[in-house]
Amino acid sequence: MNIYKYNGDIFISNHSFNFETASKEELYNAEHVYLLKKGDKHKTKFKQIINSITQINDDEDINYILYKEDSSFLGKLINEEKLSSINTTFSDWQYMYKQSPIKNKYKVNIAGLGDVGGTLAIGLKLLGYDIISEIGIFDLDENKVKRWEYELNQINYPNNIELPKVKPIGYEEVFDCDVFIFCITRQVPDISIKDIDVRIVQYKGNAEIIERYVEAAKKINYNGFFFIVSDPVDHLCKKALVELNKEYTFPADNIKGFGLGVMYARAKYFAEKLGIEYFGDEGRAFGPHGSELVIADSIKKI
Repeated sequence: MNIYKYNGDIFISNHSFNFETASKEELYNAEHVYLLKKGDKHKTKFKQIINSITQINDDEDINYILYKEDSSFLGKLINEEKLSSINTTFSDWQYMYKQSPIKNKYKVNIAGLGDVGGTLAIGLKLLGYDIISEIGIFDLDENKVKRWEYELNQINYPNNIELPKVKPIGYEEVFDCDVFIFCITRQVPDISIKDIDVRIVQYKGNAEIIERYVEAAKKINYNGFFFIVSDPVDHLCKKALVELNKEYTFPADNIKGFGLGVMYARAKYFAEKLGIEYFGDEGRAFGPHGSELVIADSIKKI
């Protein structure tokens, strides 16, 4: 395997690159190491922290979800979370891999303060103090913003742990952050209506809204994380990805949809009822909401 150094970082790869060669000593002393891949950019992540030796190949396949112990130096890096992969088939990867670096604390902005956005803000305020520096809140309803700022900034722990401050922001400020969270929904259909997918019927309205936010992100070449909580999560993530990449390269890794967490939690609940004790550590949920959802009871057992 080739060892390189570039831009103050250490890289390893089975492929050849026109970089300065680094020594094994530099590799062993590196705080973090990047594995350079050449995978299909439409099917392979741009960047990720590798958590199993099964993830070092160029292209992603079914082995990605399997965990395998490894006693080599690579295995040591993986166990210490010091090995990340970079897909070099992205034309400007040398610039992109430095975007959205791992930080000690993140500035988070939430758009939409309904039941979901408001509850999320409470959770981030209470539990995110070690990784969040500030929470920006935005909603078209100014009274909601005033209410949540008033309530959230009065939350305090008895031991005076410093919690992130909550700050009202305007529309023009929503992408002045490291993490943007979209929690807006135009209208939630009446759940009493039968024979409809309540998530899919929200797509048209929510897609129109998210398109406006994507345009705002493109104006400033936003390169942070774009999180989507609104339904239908999968479709809105794809909408954001396609629209963002019309102007510049925005890696899919930076777009995260939060729907499988709910599906996993439900599966874990029933696994406990069925006595499947290992599901908590080994179980996973894959795919979209609905009939295409796949629940795997273990990523260690084939």
